[in-house]
Amino acid sequence: MRRSRSPHLADDLVYCRILPLLPAKVLLRLQCVSQSWCQVIRKESYFSYLQYLHARPHALLLADEMPGPTLASRDPVSVGFPSLSSQFLDEHVTVLASCNGIICIEMWGFGFAYVGNPVLKLWRLLPRPKDHTINLEESVGLSVFATESSVVYKLVHLFYILGTDGSKYGEVGFEVFSSERRTWEVSKEKLLLKRASICKSYAYVDEIMFWAGFDQLVWFDPKEERCGTFRLPSNISSAGSFLMGEWNSRLSIALMTDFEIQIWCWNQSSWSKLWSLAIDKITQQNFELFSPICQKINLLNREIEPLEVSMITFGVDYIILQIYGKLHCYDTRTGKAWKLKSNRPSYPFISFPYANTLLPI
Repeated sequence: MRRSRSPHLADDLVYCRILPLLPAKVLLRLQCVSQSWCQVIRKESYFSYLQYLHARPHALLLADEMPGPTLASRDPVSVGFPSLSSQFLDEHVTVLASCNGIICIEMWGFGFAYVGNPVLKLWRLLPRPKDHTINLEESVGLSVFATESSVVYKLVHLFYILGTDGSKYGEVGFEVFSSERRTWEVSKEKLLLKRASICKSYAYVDEIMFWAGFDQLVWFDPKEERCGTFRLPSNISSAGSFLMGEWNSRLSIALMTDFEIQIWCWNQSSWSKLWSLAIDKITQQNFELFSPICQKINLLNREIEPLEVSMITFGVDYIILQIYGKLHCYDTRTGKAWKLKSNRPSYPFISFPYANTLLPI
């Protein structure tokens, strides 16, 4: 009697079509299968490039206070975020920027900044900027360009050009650090703004960096090292307080007016309202979660009195709300909300789209 052969998949199929689809957290465990798998997963640049292509951001990294960043995700088991304090001997670190699984952090009290992959625990110490008056904690962006053979990253710091008397004018400049040059260089590009006020609301969309001001956005192309501005529509700038980020892979603005959250997206030439939802709708969808913290509840019609609520940040498919001093995450895809295990947020509250990747630096 002839014995049937056990099914066997070609190595190329496993390495190029199956394994790159798995989360980075799972791939790190699969290194133990064999030496060949370990070699491919950990050391082959082409494999890390394939895994990076499939690792679309589906979590929101919240750069809040100690003990470390918080991850907002509907699937935290497969995503996860490694502990930074354990990798830096329990020192307090702050996430300054994030892109494609690579993050930039700064150690509190030491002034040292690192860029690296927290999943692989690979870090590089950044040299100090040439202009020591520049504070990296303010307005820094990170871009990561991956190819089949290498990973190139750039850090861009937006700073005010001070007058001779030390006061801030409306002119801003850019200092750029490149992994290829391994040094900080002040760009020749400069901008003259109407107001000397660029907040820390930041987004990186379609390989362009954006910073938000009161009535205009500043953009910087890290590849070409070009910059510019464009104005916000009056209905957004007149709202007073708004947030900027990425939504559906598009540059977006989020604002809350009359207990309604609105998200506006940029369509190459104009802004259009993409999504809106009343706070009452969110509370009704998650009645059991919000009813204990409400002052009054009408059990007959299951309506909740208006809450003390503010929008903290947003990104990917999540909106972070502060309700009576506690942080809650609302998933716009599922309509579900949950309380975040996070400290009281500091202002401004920064968040980044995040996905675990195996990109080395």
